[in-house]
Amino acid sequence: MLKKLFRHVSAPLGALTLAAALVPAAAQAQRVEFYGFGYVYNFNATCMEYGWSGRPEFNVRFRPGGVGDNGSQTNLSFYRNFGSFAVQLAEGNFDREWRTVSGTSSGGSFYMWPEDSAVRVQTQSPRFGRIRAGTNQVRMVGRIHNYDGIQDCDASFEATMIQRPPT
Repeated sequence: MLKKLFRHVSAPLGALTLAAALVPAAAQAQRVEFYGFGYVYNFNATCMEYGWSGRPEFNVRFRPGGVGDNGSQTNLSFYRNFGSFAVQLAEGNFDREWRTVSGTSSGGSFYMWPEDSAVRVQTQSPRFGRIRAGTNQVRMVGRIHNYDGIQDCDASFEATMIQRPPT
């Protein structure tokens, strides 16, 4: 009797276990994020007054809006050993136009950037609007207005990233 009961219960339980194991993977597979390396350079005089110069290197994370289940916001974050900064475009994706962003930085403290902070991506591969869930690599070259929360500090950035599962 128990063998018969086990045979009838074990098949559905096995299927449920398999389905439960696949659900988180399927949900995560829809999130599209890119991780890589970048640097900031070409600082204007205002930035240099605050000590920015050279080509500081960063680890970069990019989450494009409207791809997979990312939602409509686009996030671009730069991390290094003593601090980080991130810009967020409320809706859509970066392109050749200046786009107003919410910017934040952290280091010794956390602070918000001025409201007129903006990002302009001058070149991107794949081209604007062509990033898909199956895209393997993204390269961006652009400009940041009010870099690091400094009013009128403008700098260039470059980043190359590959798609990896989110951490």
